[in-house]
Amino acid sequence: MQPQAIHTLKIGTTQWINATSTDETTLEYLRKKFRLSTADIEDCKPELQRPKVITRPKYLFAIFLFPV
Repeated sequence: MQPQAIHTLKIGTTQWINATSTDETTLEYLRKKFRLSTADIEDCKPELQRPKVITRPKYLFAIFLFPV
């Protein structure tokens, strides 16, 4: 079951995944569902993370911070 903190937008073959929480349940779901690198999941854990974009063989990993 998808955690409530995950919101998805899909257009054609492109999919944007927005996670509004970095709790263990959410991160583990994302790691398993999308076969994400353990390093990418670890990068999501700190509350204050620098924005970044990393090209992986099968996906583009990005961290963006939006003021609320």
